[in-house]
Amino acid sequence: MLTGQHHSISLLPPTLKANIFPLRSQMFLTSAGWKLEMHPYNWGTLETYPAGVQVWVGDTKQAPRGASVLQSALTNIGVQAPGWNFFMLEKQDKFALYLGPKPLQK
Repeated sequence: MLTGQHHSISLLPPTLKANIFPLRSQMFLTSAGWKLEMHPYNWGTLETYPAGVQVWVGDTKQAPRGASVLQSALTNIGVQAPGWNFFMLEKQDKFALYLGPKPLQK
């Protein structure tokens, strides 16, 4: 179980169907003690929405500890969440949990 005052940012994709998983994720993350912040208004709009779950950090080589803890916890429950560099998080001790549209089945 995740506990403590970890910080995460939930990014909600534009479709109603894609929002169901993020909303449920917010419930279980907050019940586990995570402090969530919403997508800042000044981040603008993404031009494309990658599929799947990703952990966004300023630099994957120096990711905040909370990002690594969250990524490991997701892996333990079978959710692959690769880390990605995101320029809006550079030089910050924050990270974002990106929840995109469901990947297409192969």
